[in-house]
Amino acid sequence: SLSLSLSLSLSLSLSLSGANEDPAPNIGFCMQRAAELIQDFERTDDVVASISGKYTLKSEEFGRLRPKQFLSDECIGAYFELLQHELASEAACHFSGKRFWFVEPMFLEKFKQRGYDYSKVKRWYRRMKQTRPHLPSQIDQLDMAFFRFHSGSHFSLFVVNFKQRRIEHYDSLDGSHEGKAEMVCRWLQQYIADETSQDSNQTTFDFSGWCFYTPPTPQQAPSSMDCGVFVCQFSRLLAKTGSVLELEITMADTARKRQTMLAGIMARKLL
Repeated sequence: SLSLSLSLSLSLSLSLSGANEDPAPNIGFCMQRAAELIQDFERTDDVVASISGKYTLKSEEFGRLRPKQFLSDECIGAYFELLQHELASEAACHFSGKRFWFVEPMFLEKFKQRGYDYSKVKRWYRRMKQTRPHLPSQIDQLDMAFFRFHSGSHFSLFVVNFKQRRIEHYDSLDGSHEGKAEMVCRWLQQYIADETSQDSNQTTFDFSGWCFYTPPTPQQAPSSMDCGVFVCQFSRLLAKTGSVLELEITMADTARKRQTMLAGIMARKLL
């Protein structure tokens, strides 16, 4: 039967590593189960999905994809892993000519207590490169790197756009992170400088001509708790089209996006 009880939890092993990957669940089945979970949700401790061994989503995290719920870091991390797998795979890079890094959500958290410290993140890009050797050896050869930022019960997105020579900030509640944006920009500049000095003969990264850019950004409803959904969708659209302006912003559209994200994580495919 397609209708499984929540106690079975779908127990999906969503390994995106390649050769040992389990068969992907049927997309129609996952859309149906996502609709059922959205409509009739109960919390259990059963594992719902494990993606690449990095993100283990239990039903509580999937419950965060229901309307009027804040997404968890596990949900955003799982979606970023799907983006990395589909939009930055070897085939995708060959087809588009673009190379992306969707950075694990906890990256910027490393600096929030005691400020920037390269030693806390010096292995992150190299570790990602070990599983994706088709991506460039030096970080400044990427097209874009995507960083989720969390502060004050709100998520926003920072993008290092190497081709446009700027650091971009996408905030679905304009001004919510205004006081933090310059600080994050400095962290990212210092990280890029440290990372490139490790992997090249450059003693300092040349930031001449770079700028901090806050583009026009679709806005969420103020009380909707949709900021995590917007961060995920901004990242997807920027990688695919270079713009976020086509993102629909009504509550009904956002609810559908939540359900589609849930089904996509279960199907381990961008939908």
